[in-house]
Amino acid sequence: MTKLPLVLVAAMLVALTGCGRRPEVSGLARRLVDRQLPTTDDTGSRAASMAMVGRALAALKSHDTDAAEDWLASAIALDFSNPYPYHVLGIMAFDARDFGEAAGTLAKAAALHRQPNEWALECHLLLGAAENHEQEWAAARAAYEVALRVAPDQPDAKRGLQAAEKHLERQRRKEEPAK
Repeated sequence: MTKLPLVLVAAMLVALTGCGRRPEVSGLARRLVDRQLPTTDDTGSRAASMAMVGRALAALKSHDTDAAEDWLASAIALDFSNPYPYHVLGIMAFDARDFGEAAGTLAKAAALHRQPNEWALECHLLLGAAENHEQEWAAARAAYEVALRVAPDQPDAKRGLQAAEKHLERQRRKEEPAK
């Protein structure tokens, strides 16, 4: 029996399983790359930070998630109060099905979004969905309530709010003492 060098075996496993390849940009991130970032009148650190978010979106468009993460980290370092790098990182985590990370990052973005625009609405909708995945019903309800303040007729926010309230009601019933 021929013994293969360990490096060769590892390379074969990578080739067969696809490990080591860059993850594909899919789902929400794919839609995100073609959106326009809001403009800013700031010529200082916010403008530079937004330019880096733009570069991150360009990196995502070419499926380079590592470069996108680097650009977003740089954007945060320049202006930690800019919600957009957190927003994009949250979407990337959501797409990777890391809902705990997505919820934490989107919560930062949600706290920083000051304008009730489409980005803020999306942020709260995704935050609610991530919290639902994490079975954090009260946090999901709060996120959907904010989304409904931004867009009162938003159907996904209405459905998400109803689902979170249903789970909270079930939870409350389970916690009630037996009669």
